[in-house]
Amino acid sequence: MRTFMLAVSTALLLAQGAAADEVRSTGAVVQVQDLDGIIVHSYTAPDEMFAMTTYVIESVNALVLIDGQMFSPLANDYRAYADSLGKPIDRLLLTHGHPDHYLGLVAFADIAIHALPSTISEIMETGEETRVARQQMMGDIIPNKVVVPTENIALGTQVIDGVTYEFASVQGGEHDPMLITRLPDFNVISVGDTAMNNMHLFLAGNPATWVEVLSELDKDDSYTIVLPGHGLPGDQSMFAESIAYLNKANDLLGASETGDEFKAGMLEAYPDLPVEGAIDFFLPELFPNG
Repeated sequence: MRTFMLAVSTALLLAQGAAADEVRSTGAVVQVQDLDGIIVHSYTAPDEMFAMTTYVIESVNALVLIDGQMFSPLANDYRAYADSLGKPIDRLLLTHGHPDHYLGLVAFADIAIHALPSTISEIMETGEETRVARQQMMGDIIPNKVVVPTENIALGTQVIDGVTYEFASVQGGEHDPMLITRLPDFNVISVGDTAMNNMHLFLAGNPATWVEVLSELDKDDSYTIVLPGHGLPGDQSMFAESIAYLNKANDLLGASETGDEFKAGMLEAYPDLPVEGAIDFFLPELFPNG
């Protein structure tokens, strides 16, 4: 395990270089954006661990976290990083019911975890079965239990430690439902896995309806900082980039007879994108007959 983590850390350090504010011992990249009223901390897993990104929104007196990582070493380190900021964690917001976002909640079992009601129901019904399957696939870096969120997110506007949060739920994207969180006073929007930045997308949703969701988000150009579920934070250009990727995927899904043919087409179209494993992960579902 130690050798694996060291290799991941070294690979990510070489890949990210000077762009990283900090490379943690786990290989995760932490970037910090001070927006004069809040500080946005992003914690991005190595590409080899799916570039999963979680966030800490730091205000004057408290922290609000978004999502929970998947692998135990990263989840524990993300918690250690949040604790190192020296402010209480007011709550953790879970964007949706995919295991790479909720399995790491075990590191936050003592914190109020908020999610959409149907996301809570989904994890209650399928979380443990999914956890066992992931542990059989990936080993003991998968946590040994599932922590289910207990607090329902009420859609609309809430003020937390003096900061305005706007919560919305969208359907038809990468997963249903997906929590969208806006901080309008700071031009920040968290979109979960609706967008992923500079990487192959996890094709868990219907590309056609997913494009519609992204197009709606892209109509509002007031958000200059976009927080994706995978990849480093960016701007709204990732919406157009994700749309183009999904359109290509949709074309190839219609034209490819096998998963290998589909993957080859995506790699030809996007030869430089990292996280090729995102394609592999959903090939059995996209092409159940091979």
